[in-house]
Amino acid sequence: MNIVKRHIKQVSIIIVFILINFLIISVISKIYYEFNSGADRSTSLHIELKSNDYYLPKVTFNTSNSKGRKLNPEVLKNIKNDYLNAWYVKSYALNYNDINSFKDFYTDSAQVKLTDMIQYNYKNEISVQSTSLQHNLDVQFFSEDGQLVFLKDINVEEIIDVSQNGISINNEQSFNDYDVVLLLEDGFWRVRHLIKTKHQEKTLQKTETVMPLSFDVKGINYYPQKTPWLEFWTQFDSSIIDKDFNKIKKLDFNVIRIFIPYEAFGKATVSNQNINNLKTTLDLADKNQLKVIITFFDFYSDYRISDYTLCDRHLEQIITEIKGHKAILQYDIKNEPDLDFKNHTKIKVLKWLSFISERIKQYDNKTPITIGWSSAKQTHHLKDKVDVVSFHFYEKPIRFFERYTTLKSMTDKPIIVQEFGKHSYNSFWFPYSNTEANQADYYKEMQKQFELFDNISFVSWTLYDFPKIDSSVFGSLPHKIQPQKNYGIIDVHGNYKEASKFVLNSNEKSTVNSYKYLNKFIVSVIIFFLISIIIFVKYRKRKK
Repeated sequence: MNIVKRHIKQVSIIIVFILINFLIISVISKIYYEFNSGADRSTSLHIELKSNDYYLPKVTFNTSNSKGRKLNPEVLKNIKNDYLNAWYVKSYALNYNDINSFKDFYTDSAQVKLTDMIQYNYKNEISVQSTSLQHNLDVQFFSEDGQLVFLKDINVEEIIDVSQNGISINNEQSFNDYDVVLLLEDGFWRVRHLIKTKHQEKTLQKTETVMPLSFDVKGINYYPQKTPWLEFWTQFDSSIIDKDFNKIKKLDFNVIRIFIPYEAFGKATVSNQNINNLKTTLDLADKNQLKVIITFFDFYSDYRISDYTLCDRHLEQIITEIKGHKAILQYDIKNEPDLDFKNHTKIKVLKWLSFISERIKQYDNKTPITIGWSSAKQTHHLKDKVDVVSFHFYEKPIRFFERYTTLKSMTDKPIIVQEFGKHSYNSFWFPYSNTEANQADYYKEMQKQFELFDNISFVSWTLYDFPKIDSSVFGSLPHKIQPQKNYGIIDVHGNYKEASKFVLNSNEKSTVNSYKYLNKFIVSVIIFFLISIIIFVKYRKRKK
């Protein structure tokens, strides 16, 4: 027994000795690595820097004026990456007043000025949000030992928003030139000098209307019936879309409105597959003699200035591929952005919309742009930034005349009622139930309102009732998701609902069963009331 205990003790001592030596070797290796390769930048930043997903300005390089050692592509790539990271962490530091975030991206002497600035801002509760959209790097000198590079960063397009105590006090877009010195330390290019040599505020040009006033839009918002919202693109089926577009044309519509989901399309890195699917959709629309309103940034909700370059890359990749297509009628910046005013502030959302409108014009200045406001009351925002004024109308038809007349008096630009409609969800438990007859009456009344104006443009919501909707879109609560499934003029069985007679002059016939005219909730209330009376009467008789 004692021999066994002695062996266990000896084995334990050996294991502890091995573990202690392993830990010592690991610590020594870590220290050696740090001294020879520099610190981990994501650790020093206190945020995780991932390649190509946080800050993506456009960058050009010119080395024709460079003196000294010849630059190879690998060195240029490293200079670009480290220099852009230096800009990003500077922006991050000034936004959050974090003096530790930039230390591995600037030399010791360069850190002094940044530290003083951040300490002053922190003391005075100042925050600076900023980004840069374009860098044009002109390399002037690369040292023979490969340790120093001097370059000029020309015509840097910057956006800066200064806030104090949470209130914006200065917002500026400008073009600036910089003289830059970078030193190679611990395998990284660190900023030694970043000196602004020229400053010019950006002059914003007024947007001119490019859409003819005479175009008569009679359109419908479109999703495939079995794959609506995000699934339109993740389960793309061109044969179904072609059949649907043919059906839409036969209904005498001339325009469809489709949606580009920001994340599902790849955010800043749009996949070739999604681009090809969008092109196919446009080709099929043109084949069926339909024009297309393309709504960007669906389900997007990050309006921070630091996100601007990602949005810019998203737009650039899509628009440069599709601009000039015969089927495109308009670009719609975003669907109902005013609904984000509460959670993201009106100022932040409007600044983002203004930025996006300018970037779209940068890539395609011939296609008109619009914003799909949730109501006519919001259309005064950024009216000088759009070519077409669009709003959604889900109020009672009798209120349309006043809303539209007021809007007409405020603008000379074309106006589109970009969404309107009424659901036909009918349930015993749902107090806001509508019958198909109610839906048809709504469209009939809306058409009467439209007839009060000459050549009014409108886009109905929507073609189909949907058998299912992804819960990530509207959640899983029945009172939210069920009505959204029943706004169509064609039901889940492919039958044309009564509303199809009045949404447009259609040759299609309605196939409505009589029971669909009964409001089930009202029926349930009547039944409940009758049962209550019967119970009450029986109770009184029993009491007597």
